[in-house]
Amino acid sequence: MTRLCELADMTPQNYYARRSAWRRQEVDVGLVLELARAERGYQPRLGVRKLYHLIGVELKAWAGIGSLKN
Repeated sequence: MTRLCELADMTPQNYYARRSAWRRQEVDVGLVLELARAERGYQPRLGVRKLYHLIGVELKAWAGIGSLKN
């Protein structure tokens, strides 16, 4: 692991911190997609701005995603 970190020019501590951030981001993206698909199931022609407005409350309650962070 140390050799790989040296090749990537990062410390092992930095690698593990980034790895957990990547995993959190995957969960965040999955949540956004799930909420958007559910809302689009009810309103298929819904625009992005209105969709963001409708699911923004849920996003803020779940994890403070995007510009809606607490």
